[in-house]
Amino acid sequence: MEQAASNRILPRFLDDQVRDLILILPGGGYEFTSPREAEPIVRAFHAAGHHAAIFEYRHVKHPYPALLDEAIVMIAPLRADPRIRRLLVCGFSAGGHFAGLLWTAKPEWFAGAILCYPVITADVMTRHDGSIRMLVGDHPTAAQLDAIAIEKRVTTGLSPVFLWHTQDDASVPVENALVLMQALRLHHIPFEAHIFQNGPHGLSLANRETPWNDADPLRYEEDYKAVAAWFPLCREWLRNLPGNVRSDHE
Repeated sequence: MEQAASNRILPRFLDDQVRDLILILPGGGYEFTSPREAEPIVRAFHAAGHHAAIFEYRHVKHPYPALLDEAIVMIAPLRADPRIRRLLVCGFSAGGHFAGLLWTAKPEWFAGAILCYPVITADVMTRHDGSIRMLVGDHPTAAQLDAIAIEKRVTTGLSPVFLWHTQDDASVPVENALVLMQALRLHHIPFEAHIFQNGPHGLSLANRETPWNDADPLRYEEDYKAVAAWFPLCREWLRNLPGNVRSDHE
């Protein structure tokens, strides 16, 4: 009988040069990790001059806090690789929530966080209910919900954030991004945020490289070309990230 795969980090080094590495956490509602938000994102960050790695974190569906505890153990050896200057985390949807957990749990590990249409809040009115239930079950306590609400985990001294969402996202309401922006402002965390007017949930790069399975790639790219601007904007944000003048290994 074939064994189920374990949760794993798949390094995707651009070359042997010392570069920043982007740890990619695909979405999937904490049920799986979407391939549309994995290798295509690696290729995009490679083109921008960064190492990358994919975290497949739902082969074994750990609840919170076991999910976070396992991730910390798995990421620690990655940080020791001499090819990695700094580590950033990039998450999509539920992966954006997981990125937020990591970024707030180990602020000294991450030079920045890139959050793409992220699940943020555990508030019943605006949360993505499926993701929350996958983490803490059907009957969580108030303390459990507070513990996984990213906006409540934000503290002074966290690294900068790049954030984007679409206004008419029907799966993860844009209020998730807005409540995070409020928390970042309150705690004086530098951030850049882009709210695009139109676009459904899960657009990934919003180009011909990442269409849904039943979509024509060229039509997909044309329909969502305005949202595809997020990645060039993110590239520029990365270029301007504090510390980029340094050439030594951290």
